[in-house]
Amino acid sequence: MSYIMFPTTTDLELNLPVYLVGAGCKHIQEHVVRPNGYPFLQWIQCRKGSGELLIDNRRISVSENKGMLLFSNIPHEYYSVTDVWEVDWITIGGFAGEQILYNAGILKSEVFFVSEPELFLLRSEKLLKMAKSYNFLNSLECSKIIYSLLMDILGYTATKKDDFMKDQYSRLKPVLDYIETNYGTPIALDDLSKTAKLTPQYLCTLFKKTTGIRVFEYINNIRIKNSKEMLLRFKAMPLRDIARSCGYDDVSYFCSMFKKQEKLTPGEFRKLHGV
Repeated sequence: MSYIMFPTTTDLELNLPVYLVGAGCKHIQEHVVRPNGYPFLQWIQCRKGSGELLIDNRRISVSENKGMLLFSNIPHEYYSVTDVWEVDWITIGGFAGEQILYNAGILKSEVFFVSEPELFLLRSEKLLKMAKSYNFLNSLECSKIIYSLLMDILGYTATKKDDFMKDQYSRLKPVLDYIETNYGTPIALDDLSKTAKLTPQYLCTLFKKTTGIRVFEYINNIRIKNSKEMLLRFKAMPLRDIARSCGYDDVSYFCSMFKKQEKLTPGEFRKLHGV
């Protein structure tokens, strides 16, 4: 049995970064043709059967453990290719939803493999339940669930079946652990590549793709993070000792990198926190 709900929308929802426009669970999907697209962001996940999405001159299969992410106002068409195509769908309003995806590198409508399909289906079921009765707190709860859904799209979906971000982070975890343990000493790319059992070139590519920054930028970030904690914990410790403890042989270079990242000198950072 299909369940559909369009909650009441007030000025409260319209002013939230993301809010629920509508939700459907176990919906038997009809043939949909939208020459001008749809005015809201949509997530449509296949429960059973399969269909096809026509978008941007592409024909993409949408079967179990896959979902369609459709940006607003983009022409598209989708239809069943099996006797029954059952989906869950969530329609998202607000000014921040698409921006969050853009900032994470998702720039267009796409069909994704889903590594944790039950997680997504539980979110749509919870949204449907919350939307059945309107009150102030339900609106805020729906907004929180939608934000979590957007984070799930970033972490648990991929355009290729073996390219999930969570798997990429798993491959990098030994490297991240090594950096966290050894940030106070010189770290060579060869050491990291041996830890990850990857070539240096592939490690650099994977690291940038997964984290958005280069390996040695990340190492510097970890060193600065730990230096901030030391600056406040050890109030009388000289800067040169903190610098050395965090992997910087040159205190001037440490101060330069600290200011570049924090927009404050280490001394100003201490004063800002009352030290």
